[in-house]
Amino acid sequence: TPAATPPSTAPAAAEVPLRDRPLPERIAATTPTVPTPSSQTDGTITVSAVVCTIDGAPFTGDDAFTTIGPIAWSSDGALYLSDNDGKVRRYTVQAGDACALTMDTTFGANGLLAVGDGMSARVESIVADAQGHVFVATSMRGTTRITGTHVDYQCDTRGRLSVSPDGTTGVAVFGSGPAQLVTFTDAGCTTAPFEMAEAFQRIEGTAFLENDRILVGGQNDVRDPHLVRVYDRRGRAQGAVFGDQTGEMNHDDHFCYVHGATPCGAGICVHDGNCRTLRVFGADHAVLGAPNVMRLIGLSYPWVPSTTGVRDGVAYLTASQQRGTASERTGVYDGYVFRLNGL
Repeated sequence: TPAATPPSTAPAAAEVPLRDRPLPERIAATTPTVPTPSSQTDGTITVSAVVCTIDGAPFTGDDAFTTIGPIAWSSDGALYLSDNDGKVRRYTVQAGDACALTMDTTFGANGLLAVGDGMSARVESIVADAQGHVFVATSMRGTTRITGTHVDYQCDTRGRLSVSPDGTTGVAVFGSGPAQLVTFTDAGCTTAPFEMAEAFQRIEGTAFLENDRILVGGQNDVRDPHLVRVYDRRGRAQGAVFGDQTGEMNHDDHFCYVHGATPCGAGICVHDGNCRTLRVFGADHAVLGAPNVMRLIGLSYPWVPSTTGVRDGVAYLTASQQRGTASERTGVYDGYVFRLNGL
């Protein structure tokens, strides 16, 4: 009778941590977070949120910043947003209190529009004017103007873009460099330096409040407070700088970063993605409220790329959230769309 084989004394192979496994394995081993929106009241502002159901392929990826990107609400009622592959999608919003989004497969190639390849074509912003046009701006591959499902043209801009309601003027900012004034026609666009009086040294975000009122956010040094100021198209200041000029973290008007803004019912709604707040200023630039976006949309630590313009108190917002607990790094992110009410 052969001798029995002694048990192995070699140590068992260490299990590969979840975060180090290939993305398909991580997706299969985890489940998306279920948002739990909750109405938020701060100051005189009360905002509620509804999570939207999204038709078509889910927004799932391995990067908080790109799993779901910026969003725009066109004047025809459609929503445009970018996915983890840098493709732009168009959704129609179904009627009713529930927020249901249906993917438009006549747009692009089976519902997906490519605006370029590689990191240089990363979608930095998607904005809509009031004339039926949507502008998709990339980091270094220019801006694509869209009308409905038709691509009008691509023209040479760089970085984040805001556009006037009449669709003729834009402001583009690349990194922390100087701003460019963009002139749009039905044939293309041209750019020129946007020279502003007493401009911030580091411009973070811009937004057209009206055709000739542009809100600009930024700071003069990394240790200085983040502030905002309104300019006209000629770069002339329209009033004083506002925001918390002490730089102290507080509940009122301290910005962590100025990502964008939109006119809203009470005045100006400023989107601060780093602080996860929507800070609402009245006509006199007093803070009326700063609802906490994390509690509003019911996610523990989301990244919020952008919000749309406000119509009749309603706006849309995109957000990404990592799967797993706060202490678990799964490296899997899901993208969500929310409808906000009360702005």
